[in-house]
Amino acid sequence: MTAHPLRPLAPAPMRIGGRTFTWGARTRVVGIVNATPDSFSGDGVLDPQAAAMQARRMVQEYLAAEG
Repeated sequence: MTAHPLRPLAPAPMRIGGRTFTWGARTRVVGIVNATPDSFSGDGVLDPQAAAMQARRMVQEYLAAEG
């Protein structure tokens, strides 16, 4: 298999938490909720319940975009 000039070959599959993660097989989305008080951007969510609510909002936004 040769790499596309703009898309290099994916790394070999790896085991993560009992599952095999195959790079490039499907799209994965990552959302980050900053829960640290020393955030350089000043947007840290210090309340655990507020952080959980933010994570849920991110999931809902993703699901809505998927249609």
